[in-house]
Amino acid sequence: MADTLSAFGALGPLGMILLVAPIYYIVTRGYRALTILVRGWPPAHLDADGQWKPEPRENRE
Repeated sequence: MADTLSAFGALGPLGMILLVAPIYYIVTRGYRALTILVRGWPPAHLDADGQWKPEPRENRE
């Protein structure tokens, strides 16, 4: 594992981006999937399309 990290590090900044970007993507997508499984979709403040729900209008008579 250390050899792999040093090999990517030897490629410079681009090598580190190529190493970190897929790991970041996998972790963030996994976290998003987990929160959707636990909390459900859509959240209370969004409609079914994922857009913000309009504020309820008060009936002023």
